Amino acid sequence: MNFIQALKGKKCIVIGAGVTGKAVYKALKGFEAEPIFFDEKINSQVDIVNELPENVDLAVVSPGWRLDHPIVERLKDLNIAIFSEIDFAIP
Repeated sequence: MNFIQALKGKKCIVIGAGVTGKAVYKALKGFEAEPIFFDEKINSQVDIVNELPENVDLAVVSPGWRLDHPIVERLKDLNIAIFSEIDFAIP
């Protein structure tokens, strides 16, 4: 099974809603994953650090986000697989 097939039905958080984040979101939808956007600029009312959706399988993080950002740290604490947009783009 390849990476794309393995995404089917997976709940994925896309962190960063810039141009590349939107492209990743669209690609995940095309791969039949269940992407959820998070960007502090558009989700300022959501405390995703403490209210992550349940059963998140992986996160794709924009390279513009610090790896020590509280959201990224929380994902690490929960042992959620984290990919950068660059890793995601290179199969």
